[in-house]
Amino acid sequence: MELLKKLVELESYIPRRDQRNDKITASTIGWQIDHTLQVVSGIVGALDQSDPKDYTPKFSGKWLFIKTTGYIPRGVGKAPKYVVSKQDLFEKVYLEDLLTKARKAVAQIELIDKNAFFKHPYFGNLNKRNAVQFVTIHTEHHLKIIRDILKQ
Repeated sequence: MELLKKLVELESYIPRRDQRNDKITASTIGWQIDHTLQVVSGIVGALDQSDPKDYTPKFSGKWLFIKTTGYIPRGVGKAPKYVVSKQDLFEKVYLEDLLTKARKAVAQIELIDKNAFFKHPYFGNLNKRNAVQFVTIHTEHHLKIIRDILKQ
């Protein structure tokens, strides 16, 4: 699964978690990792907790753009408070624990009903397939930010 490969790449950046580049973002690599792993676990958890009978699809032009291009523009969206850390420095053990939880969550995806859904704040209800696609694109978005931080 593509998402698992992205988690391996995220893990490789944990030793550089305190690095930052204010020309790219005010946050550290650790913040990027923390946020991304919280989103992965949170979305899979929401899928698992949803009632597939309640799924109602709704067209979203914004989601269609992101789904089609695989690109999330920087600085346009605002993450919900529950996936935004207030801290700036992150302990290695903390990030490794989040990574373990995210991997376990991803391993559970196959067991989740195809009409399980996640209610995205901008795109509405995303069923399992779309939610996994979103979280994969979102993870790549933050990996690009990390790569850009490290270029400088």
